[in-house]
Amino acid sequence: MAYNMLKYIAKRALRPITRRLAFRTEAKVQQGIKLLSEEMNRRFAEIQRQNDRLRIELYFSQLSSGRTFSPTKAVELKVPNSSIEMVLCGPAEDRSIIGAIEYQQGYYEPHVIAALSRLIPETASCIDIGANIGAISLQLSKVAARGHVYSFEPASASFGYLTHNITANGINNITAYNLGASDKSQDLVLNYISDLSGCSFVLGTTNALPEELSTAKQETIHCIAIDDWVRRHNIPPIDFIKLDAEGMEQSALRGASDLLMRDKPDLAIEFNPHTSDDFGHGTSEELFETLNRYWDQIYLTPRDVSELPILIRDYNHLMEMVKLGPGWEDLFCTTDDRQRARCNVSAH
Repeated sequence: MAYNMLKYIAKRALRPITRRLAFRTEAKVQQGIKLLSEEMNRRFAEIQRQNDRLRIELYFSQLSSGRTFSPTKAVELKVPNSSIEMVLCGPAEDRSIIGAIEYQQGYYEPHVIAALSRLIPETASCIDIGANIGAISLQLSKVAARGHVYSFEPASASFGYLTHNITANGINNITAYNLGASDKSQDLVLNYISDLSGCSFVLGTTNALPEELSTAKQETIHCIAIDDWVRRHNIPPIDFIKLDAEGMEQSALRGASDLLMRDKPDLAIEFNPHTSDDFGHGTSEELFETLNRYWDQIYLTPRDVSELPILIRDYNHLMEMVKLGPGWEDLFCTTDDRQRARCNVSAH
């Protein structure tokens, strides 16, 4: 009924155009009809987009879980080098993900996704540690369209958005877990700032909250070791891991050591010396040593997609690159075997 009403309103709005068409030649009438049809389709598509946004906002306003959600904003999320577009919901005040997508006109970490689309097979099994509201997980589900994505997000509000975004976009190859990744099963205190939902962090036991983050709110989260999860759920071989844990990367990697040795997956990781050195989970140099222990080749992914990845020679070389940028860099880590396999596929 609603569709027929919208169709009637659109026809009424376009009636002056159809009257003018009646006085033209047959050829021009046919051309006019085509233009009329395109205009109606455009208007209906715009109405549908507005309805989608209203439906998403209504969904969150009717959540009866007892948790208070901040005002929600929906943005279009585009996958680089494709025509795929999705709708992503998150806190309206968030600058770290929702704001970043708006600023980049629908894209989130496009240089990372563009690189992964060349490196990750369509059938890949992936793990996203620190999935937040799903900006990377949703794109991974399209890059690995015939594979599967296991998404881990410990914060309850972000997890709520994550599960909704999966469902709202009709994605059936993502499994989401309301868990963090650590070196053992434990409860930890997560610090988060409302307008920077993509920057939540856990402090080490001996570290005090920095003064500039004194407004952070806190939530108790549950973390598990990825190796325990793999054994418990009989998880098949993993091809790729994305890791963004705001300083807890070493702990997460220690908890996945068996998987790393068994499957030797590729890894995309945000290397941020500030979070590594200041939040009490080990130093950035120790993190680099851990990466070197499991992966043969470590590349920096340039933000300019036209530039080639940069092979990192050592920790000092990486820190030189970090100082040239905003203070952190995206790394892609791989093994010689996986790199050879990609070269063989390209050769054929």
